[in-house]
Amino acid sequence: MVGTFNSGCAKLEIPVANRAPDGPLAMVSPANTYPGLTIGGPGTEAGEPDNYYPTGSRNYARVVWNDQFQGAAAAELTKSLGLKKVYVLTDKETYGNGVANLFVRYAKKLGIETVPSAPVAWDKNATSYDAIASKVKSSGADAIFLGGIVCNNGGKLIKDLRAGVGPDVQIIGPDGWTPISATIEGAGEASEGMYITQPGIPADQLKGEGKAFVDEFTAENGKAPNPYTAYAAQAAVVLLDSIEDSDGTRASIAEGLFNRDITNGILGDFKIDENGDTTLGIVSVYQIKGQKETFVKTITPELSFVKG
Repeated sequence: MVGTFNSGCAKLEIPVANRAPDGPLAMVSPANTYPGLTIGGPGTEAGEPDNYYPTGSRNYARVVWNDQFQGAAAAELTKSLGLKKVYVLTDKETYGNGVANLFVRYAKKLGIETVPSAPVAWDKNATSYDAIASKVKSSGADAIFLGGIVCNNGGKLIKDLRAGVGPDVQIIGPDGWTPISATIEGAGEASEGMYITQPGIPADQLKGEGKAFVDEFTAENGKAPNPYTAYAAQAAVVLLDSIEDSDGTRASIAEGLFNRDITNGILGDFKIDENGDTTLGIVSVYQIKGQKETFVKTITPELSFVKG
């Protein structure tokens, strides 16, 4: 299976696939960034990741970096923008809560103040976020970090925040706010100037097999692929290669996902380690300008900073 796209879905589906009657069903995700699906440590919950693998054997891998790195990259972006005090919000779901707390962890390591003491939840069913906007304004924060996904009433949240805090408070979000077109559509002009991070390489910067894929996709569909489209294609190739190398059983296919070397892949050269995580270490930064997504730069946090 290629998927899932959302980490909250993966949290529910991996254990089911893991105990499939004919052996663990192999999964390769192009987009799951929640760390606890593959490893323990910062930004994860007790019992993770073992509680997702009831058979004791792994069946899940991904080709995108996890949020320990995205949280660190977002903190480094905040530092580079000269921001000093960040109000942190979360939608309280698996992905959102994880990335919000990771941002807090790394922001503090860089000397950036985060308020309040723990990320504040927004209710996706709320009709107004004026009260949250008032709290942000009274805190004196010069930035807001939105740990969550645009689908959880994100457009309304951004509109109310911008109306309440004014134009000078910077809004930053992780890849839960992609596709960026959805954030622009939902929040309109209130999204202008917002920064959004996304683990991975921009599609137009791929080389070799990656460039060939992007060119062929664009010719076939009349538009360039979303960055995660290339990651989905790479996930499919990893899965197909594991099938080809297997003895035909589900268990063998799942085992083949790990400690795998990919050479001249759509995403370049990389490995999938014993936990099912990629060695690809790039986070892209975009900004909404003129109601369009604009690539700003890539950030690759030092491993010592992330793990230290």
